[in-house]
This record gives sequence, C-alpha cells and structure tokens, in this order.
Amino acid sequence: MVYEEEINSISELARELEILDADAGIRLETRTEGKDIYIFITKSGQGYALAIYEKSKDSVGPGRRLEFRRFQKLKELLDSLNRYSDKRVRIFKY
Repeated sequence: MVYEEEINSISELARELEILDADAGIRLETRTEGKDIYIFITKSGQGYALAIYEKSKDSVGPGRRLEFRRFQKLKELLDSLNRYSDKRVRIFKY
C-alpha cells in the first residue's frame, strides 16, 4: 500500500520539497499542450530530479516520457514548475 496525501498550494509544495526524503516523491497531474501529463519529482544528494510523462491513454499510470531534468537548487526547480501554476493542477506527496 502506498501512502499519498494531496498538497493544496504552491507554497505548501515548496515546503514539502525542502524536506523531501530520498524515499519519497511528489506527483503533479496537469495538462499542457493538449496532453494530460504527470510530473514526478524526487530528491537526492545531488539535488532534484524532474520527470514529465504523458498520461497513458490505454492504462492507468505514466506513458511516454517527455522530459527529464536535474536541478541543483530548489529555486531553479520551482521556477521551472511556474509554467504550470496557472493551470489546473493536482499535487500529491507519496
């Protein structure tokens, strides 16, 4: 069983990313360029990793990977996520 909790604001997301453990992650569900997407964020000693996947039309879960990036600093990651902040987005920590 996987524990999930919804995050309700971008400021709460920033706080959760600061304290994110190596065995935890953040998932955003949103839409961009006509595609439903998942954004997964993890943290390690080297910083943050962000992976964007198109939502699979055939099954539950991610489909084709669209983008993968690494960020040394939290501010760089949050700046990258700003392009989704004006869209309908659901955010979960797990």
